[in-house]
Amino acid sequence: EAEEYWQRHEAAAGTCDVAQYFDFGMAAFAAHRYARAAAMLRKVTEVAHTDPRGYNNLALALESDGDLERARQTLEEGLTHAPRHHGLNFNYAKYLLDEDKFQEAAGRLAVAVEGDPGNLDIWFYLGTALRKLGLAEESERAYQEITKRDAHYVFKYINTETNDRYHSFVEDEAKLLLQVTSKPDGQGSLCEGESAGAHSLCQLRDIITELRALESTLGFVGDRQLDGRKVQVQTGYMKHSFA
Repeated sequence: EAEEYWQRHEAAAGTCDVAQYFDFGMAAFAAHRYARAAAMLRKVTEVAHTDPRGYNNLALALESDGDLERARQTLEEGLTHAPRHHGLNFNYAKYLLDEDKFQEAAGRLAVAVEGDPGNLDIWFYLGTALRKLGLAEESERAYQEITKRDAHYVFKYINTETNDRYHSFVEDEAKLLLQVTSKPDGQGSLCEGESAGAHSLCQLRDIITELRALESTLGFVGDRQLDGRKVQVQTGYMKHSFA
């Protein structure tokens, strides 16, 4: 129905202004019609060839349609018109991170966060890029910009369906691990004995405890997210940042 409306509108008007192309392109994207979205957003770049939003969102539509090479080229073209646009730098930096070009990515992300300091996703990727460069203090400062604004930000990368019960789950798990590694009379730990089975349980307990301590830290999740993006590139399923 939306497509029929658009065709009637275009036929009646003869031409459309950039806002109409943009709005329809984003509506098509929301409906997962990426090729159609790209066609409309390409018109945005033709009509308003210096507007960075057209290039940024066209790149995301191309990316979602599986054309990663043209998506990257579109970001590069947009950056020639708006070299400090936060969205273009942010999304281009992700390609650099995919290639382990952490220094260049960090530079792009620093520009992006300057233009959009309230965007926690940019701070997250900046902190992760800096961490990969071995700049622990700078990375931690970037992560602190996130936690002081949203203490629960990290949970968007864990399991959004169970975040409200996460801490209760960890507490219950810890109690269960303590129970299975304690002596039946509750006096002492099985880890102090010589039983191979008991030692295996204790090792499992220690591994799980260490994992739980790590998995809610931004550094650990950042590393995992970079690995996940590489899988996304291979599968063609990408997560996006619109601007």
